[in-house]
Amino acid sequence: MIRRVSLAFLVLGLVACGDDGVSPEVTIVGTWEFVSITSDSGTATASGPSTVTFTETTATLVFTDCTETGTYTLVDGTLTATLTAVNGPACDMIGDVVVFQVTVTSDTLTLVFEFFGTVTVVYRRVS
Repeated sequence: MIRRVSLAFLVLGLVACGDDGVSPEVTIVGTWEFVSITSDSGTATASGPSTVTFTETTATLVFTDCTETGTYTLVDGTLTATLTAVNGPACDMIGDVVVFQVTVTSDTLTLVFEFFGTVTVVYRRVS
């Protein structure tokens, strides 16, 4: 009986410490290059920003004829960004708040959002 109780505490202890590893967290900080965009109705014809750069608190999105900068938060896979500055003739989104579901695996950043259906944008880490 004592062996069973000890084994139960050992298993509970291992489960409780399962997320306490020392491996580094995958981070969104860095520069990401556009790879693809798809929608739930098929491949989207538009493209996303050619690059997206994240610091600890800001995001910069570079399009062909527009650069947008904003602050962001990333909590439990939800990225919320508020655009605060723009530069370029096609820019008009100051004050817009955008929300994405984010997945980062190794060198791939995937952003999913709703815009007349579900849109998925994939980026590759370049730095």
